[in-house]
Amino acid sequence: MINWIKPDLEEEIEEIERTAIDLDLNMEMLYGDAKKGKMIELSDEVWSQLDNTDSWEINKIEDAVEFAHEYDKDVERLIRAFESDNASIPAPIVLKRQDGHYYLIAGNTRLMVARAFGVRPKVLLVEDNQSEQDGILQEILFEAISQNIIVDSIKNKNIVNLYYQGKNPGGSGQRKVEPVCLGYNKRNRLVLRIWDITGASHTDFTGKQPLPGWRLLRVDRIGSYGPTDEIFNQARPKYNPNGDRSMTRVIINADFSTAPPPQPVPQQPEAIAGKEPIEELTESRIYKELFID
Repeated sequence: MINWIKPDLEEEIEEIERTAIDLDLNMEMLYGDAKKGKMIELSDEVWSQLDNTDSWEINKIEDAVEFAHEYDKDVERLIRAFESDNASIPAPIVLKRQDGHYYLIAGNTRLMVARAFGVRPKVLLVEDNQSEQDGILQEILFEAISQNIIVDSIKNKNIVNLYYQGKNPGGSGQRKVEPVCLGYNKRNRLVLRIWDITGASHTDFTGKQPLPGWRLLRVDRIGSYGPTDEIFNQARPKYNPNGDRSMTRVIINADFSTAPPPQPVPQQPEAIAGKEPIEELTESRIYKELFID
């Protein structure tokens, strides 16, 4: 029997932040509402109409595994938990909108596996206590950033210095980022997935999600966008080569399939009579000496 427990909101912070951006909600208010959420049993009526999930369409465990692998989720460990007698599993998080619709904040894989096993899950139900307009800027703060500039920076993998009008405290200011994916969210807003290296960040300021890390930015909140000559060639952890699941339509996604051009191999100096050749500190050797135990 599955023991559904209240989820740790700190572990779900990325999903809560993504939902706030996708639905134009205030992140702090949404997090506060989640703290007040109540554990309930998910009814078929709500489950079948639940937005932002594939779970209701699951008929067998193979379907759940296939979908979960697309999202790079560890579904095998979850399956073993469902097969045990006394597993404790964090409940998915569901938002009840003011218009009566339900939206899954976190736990799609958990719902898919539950559906495959014929288990009725419990969820943390979060009541939406803010209107849709609470999360939208009441005026245009900046001139629109050219989409072509963003596309070129992703294509060329330029590190970018930008100014972002984010959540306060701590979210507005300069950031140094790696732009990875550009597209439209469920509200048809242009959004940019970045690897945030350093700079202003509300979730870093509050200690909920330290930098560096993934962030999703609304392009209409970007005040300045300056690509640099610095290049990033390495995909960050959890990079999705197929796009971004926060987007309904992807314009461009960074391609890391092509390796950077090989560096010239340093020539070994000729030996001087009676002496051993000088061993150069190649990049490979420096890496080994510095980083390998």
